[in-house]
Amino acid sequence: LQEVTPNSLQILMDSLFIVDNYYFSLTEMTQCYDTLILVNNTKFNVINTNIYDFGESGHSMMGRGYHHMEIEFKFGDEHLNIVTSHLESEFKKDAKNKLYQYKYILDKFKNTENVVFAGDLNIPNYQSGYYDKIAKNMKWFDSWIEMSKTIPKDYAEDIRWTYDCNKNSHRGGSRKNNHSRLDRVLYKNAKFTISAMQLIGTDKSVHDYEQDKHHHPSDHFGLLCDFQMV
Repeated sequence: LQEVTPNSLQILMDSLFIVDNYYFSLTEMTQCYDTLILVNNTKFNVINTNIYDFGESGHSMMGRGYHHMEIEFKFGDEHLNIVTSHLESEFKKDAKNKLYQYKYILDKFKNTENVVFAGDLNIPNYQSGYYDKIAKNMKWFDSWIEMSKTIPKDYAEDIRWTYDCNKNSHRGGSRKNNHSRLDRVLYKNAKFTISAMQLIGTDKSVHDYEQDKHHHPSDHFGLLCDFQMV
C-alpha cells in the first residue's frame, strides 16, 4: 500500500478481520504517510520484516525509504521476498534522488531469490524507456512488459496507465492527456512468472456528499497481479 496515513493505518488496525488475518510491515508511524506491506497469515509465515532508509547518498527530502518482508509458504518450503517503496517525487531533470533510490533497491536485491519489488516508483512516461533499460540490464522483469507479450494489444493498453488524467476523476484540467506507468511491479530470480494483471480502483466508488459526486478512490489506479509457480 502507498501513502498510508496515520489515520488510515489506524483504521486497518482497528479492523479485527485484518488484524486477525494479516501481518503488518508497519504498526506505528513517525511521519505524515508511509508505505505498508500486508501479508495473509493463513498462507504465509513471516521470517523477517525490516524498514530501511536510503542512506546519505539517497537522502530523501520526503522521508522515503523501503520495506522488506521475507516470508515462507506454510505449505511448502519456498521463500518469497516482498519489497515496496514510494520513490522520491522528482521529475524532469531534477530526479537524482529518485534515480539513486531506484538503482539502490534493484542492486540491493539483485542476488535475492523470489523477490517482488512493487510500489509508486514515480516513473513518468517520458523517462520510462531509460528506467526500463536499467531494470532489464540488471535482469529484473517488469510485470506489465511481460504480460504485454502474451495478451491482446488492446487489453495491454487498458491496463498500462496507473496514472491517467483522461480517466481519473481526481485529475484533468491542464494535465489532461497526461498518463504514465508511475506504479510498477518488478520481479527477479523467481521460480514464478506473471500470469494475470489488472487495474483496480477504476470505478467511481467514493461519494463526495458536499458536491454530490462520485470519485475514484485515488488519483492512481492500483495494480493486481497473479503469479504462477514454474
